[in-house]
Amino acid sequence: MDPGTEHLESNTAPTRARPALHELGSLAAFKNRAFKNRIAMKLFQLRSTLLLCSTIALAAPSQAQVEATATVRSGCVVPGPADSLRAAPTVPPVFLPNATGAVVLECEEHEAIGSWAFETVLPGFSGDGYFRWNGPNFFNTPGTDTLSYAFQVDTPGSYVMRIWSQQTNPDSTLENDVWARVDDGTWEKVFGFQVGVWNPNAIVEDTGQVFQVTLGAGLHTLQLSGRSNNFRVDRADIIPASIFYSDGNQSGSEVALQRPVLGAPFTVEVDDPTGSSGVAPGGLAILLLGNGIPCGTVLPELGELLIGLPALLDPLVGVWNGPGQPSPFTIDFPTNPALVGVELSFQAALFQPDLIVLTDALDLRLGDL
Repeated sequence: MDPGTEHLESNTAPTRARPALHELGSLAAFKNRAFKNRIAMKLFQLRSTLLLCSTIALAAPSQAQVEATATVRSGCVVPGPADSLRAAPTVPPVFLPNATGAVVLECEEHEAIGSWAFETVLPGFSGDGYFRWNGPNFFNTPGTDTLSYAFQVDTPGSYVMRIWSQQTNPDSTLENDVWARVDDGTWEKVFGFQVGVWNPNAIVEDTGQVFQVTLGAGLHTLQLSGRSNNFRVDRADIIPASIFYSDGNQSGSEVALQRPVLGAPFTVEVDDPTGSSGVAPGGLAILLLGNGIPCGTVLPELGELLIGLPALLDPLVGVWNGPGQPSPFTIDFPTNPALVGVELSFQAALFQPDLIVLTDALDLRLGDL
C-alpha cells in the first residue's frame, strides 16, 4: 500500500472474511459466505484504502466552495422499500420549516435529562410521547435541566411560539407553566390555563400575550427549563405571525439530515420502516459504494441495481434489528481538495439466507460546505 494513499476511515475494525463484491453476481455463494461470517449485533464499518482518490479524483478537477448533498433516488422500474436508505439526522437535530415557513418540533426529540421524565400516559400527544417536569418548583431560578432545540428560519420576521402542554391539577393556576426563551434571550414564564387537555396556549406572564419574537433568517435555538412540578410539554410550533393570526394549524417539520462534507463524519441509515421487504429482524444490512446509474439493472427477485459493479470499495455489513431500527454506517471522507465535487452513490441490500432485497440509492456530492 502506498503510504501516501489516503483512507476512508470508520469507527469499527474490519472483519476477517467479508464477502467479495464480485460474488453479488452469484447469489448462492454470496448468501452462504455473508451469512456464515455474520457477527451478531455489530457493524462492520469501512476501513479501506482510498483507491477512490486515485480512481475518481483524477477525473474530477479540484474545486472549492461546493455544497455537499445527499439525495435519495428510487429505481426507475422497481423502487426499494420506502425510506430504506437515507442520510442520518444531524446530531443534535435541526428542525426545518415546513411549506408555510413554520417549524414544528417534538420535545421528545431531545433526550430526557435531569428531572424531565419521558411519558406516554396521557393520550392525545403528538410524536412518540411527551416530557413531564418531575423536579421541584423553580419559580425564581430558570435554567435548570435546560432542553435546547435548534431550528432554522428561512424568512425573517415576527414568529409566534406555541408550546403544546397539559396540566392536570384541578386548580388551573397550579402546575401550569414552564420557563422558555429564544437565542439566549430573557427567560419568560410561559403558562397555560386549560386542565386535562393538550392545548397550544402559551401566554407570557409579563405581557399577558402570546409568546412572540422577531427572528432573522438562519439558525436559532428554543430553550425550555423546568418551573412547575408535573407540567407536561409535548411539542412547540414556531409560526410566522402572519400565518398564525389567519390559520394556526400546522403540519409537522422535517429534521435536517447529515451531508457528506469532507473532513466530517457522515452517517447512512439502512432500514425497512414498514417491514414490506419480508426480511426478518436479525438479518443483515449490506452497504455498497459505487458510481450511480440513473436507471439501473433489474435483478429478478432482488430489485433494481442502481450502482455500477464492481463497487469502489468493500461492502459494509451490519445487523438489522427490525422496522424502525435502522442500521447506521458512519464514514469519514478525508479532507482532500481533489474530492470536492465528486459524485458517488450508496445502495444497500437487506439480507437473510432465502431473501435479498435492494434498497433505494443515496446519491452524494462531496463538498466542503
